[in-house]
Amino acid sequence: MAEICLSYLNSQQVKALSTSPHPDLRGTPFVKYSSLYLGMHVKRDLSECARSPALKLLGDLGNHISVKILLKAQRPNWYANNYHKPFLFIGLYCASAFRIVEMVVGLVGVEGCDINQTYCTGGTPLPLGRMEWA
Repeated sequence: MAEICLSYLNSQQVKALSTSPHPDLRGTPFVKYSSLYLGMHVKRDLSECARSPALKLLGDLGNHISVKILLKAQRPNWYANNYHKPFLFIGLYCASAFRIVEMVVGLVGVEGCDINQTYCTGGTPLPLGRMEWA
């Protein structure tokens, strides 16, 4: 299931979706599920086939529709007050939030990774274990 969610979220169709406050998701019924439950599926079974697409997605989350869906579901009050702002959201935070240690290690090893960079809600991605969405 992790591979299916990753393939879907990495597809051009999903990447092309508007990140406006109220995007039209009617043509992409699986995007909400994939955005909300990807972390659970990856944590359960990070296969060799899923590792590369996971790193690809997490490395490019900055303005992905899945970020808006996650933030709206998990931090509704913050989202309601900030949806109009550009979102800085880093994959390292997402991997850390879901406690996917293997992905955290992979992303920390990427050139240019800054473990002290803040994401859109003001926090940093580490330390592992203090996450809001776990």
